[in-house]
Amino acid sequence: MFYKANEFQLKHLISLVSETFELYGPKKVGRNTIYCKIQSESEIEWGYSRAIMPFKKILFPDGEALQRQPNKIAIVGMPLCDIAALNLFLEQFNGSGLIPKREDILVVGSDCHPDDNCFCNLYDLEKLWNYDLFILQKSHGFLVESKGWQSKDLIDKCGFKETDESFKLKSKAKAEKFDLVHTRNLIDNKHLTEDYWQGIANNCFGCGACTTVCPLCFCFKQDYLSCPGGEDKKCLKWDSCFAADFSQIQFGNDMRPTNKDRLYNWYHHKFVRGPKELGHPLCVGCGRCITACPAHLNIHNIITSLNKKHPK
Repeated sequence: MFYKANEFQLKHLISLVSETFELYGPKKVGRNTIYCKIQSESEIEWGYSRAIMPFKKILFPDGEALQRQPNKIAIVGMPLCDIAALNLFLEQFNGSGLIPKREDILVVGSDCHPDDNCFCNLYDLEKLWNYDLFILQKSHGFLVESKGWQSKDLIDKCGFKETDESFKLKSKAKAEKFDLVHTRNLIDNKHLTEDYWQGIANNCFGCGACTTVCPLCFCFKQDYLSCPGGEDKKCLKWDSCFAADFSQIQFGNDMRPTNKDRLYNWYHHKFVRGPKELGHPLCVGCGRCITACPAHLNIHNIITSLNKKHPK
């Protein structure tokens, strides 16, 4: 269902959301946009490019005790790529008890302005656009789409008027496309592409910045949190498969001893194991890793170049 809303009604909607859910959304802090706790609708940045850090730090912040009770949260102003990533992320952690369940998360999407690092148009993301509300800014106000029972209750309380006006969502990025099946086969054939990955690794700092900002990097480690009274609790800390000690096992043996091994593993997980396990690459084209990389490595250019080097 689609509804028209003015600025006052939208503020009322966000206020109602905050009564039931912990409210998070994109906020301008300095020159960056970040996902953080939101106190009022006026703090939300609508129609931005991307938040520099992904939503995973909201679902499970660093250092949270594993025995916690996840809260009901609302993430407002999510672009389509992040909505798709969120649903893959929830599937990965399904049944773990580490993060809130989908029914305890209110997902409110909004339109975005892609930049040169965005390549979400490469993927079939429509099947992953599972949101409760989508808010589109128009010249005359806002157009709101409602899906599901959680959003219907909120719409009824706000008194939004139904409208015949509607919109069809689609990815706005215009990056050069490549064949995902061919890409998967190429990456899975390590011996065929070994020299290629060494060339990329020669320019990679191995810092793990890409894994920190990627919404679909899942590496973490268990640590212990010191609590009052001398009690220690197990907690989760996000980690990176690029860390030198991440793949070490007993007696200091390392399953991925070189930067090339770690780099190849990252791409293999994204484009080979991800589709096998979750039915979709562990990449949605948000472009965060490109923006964050101090070596200026570009995942889209790397995959495109690999396809051109080894055509079908």
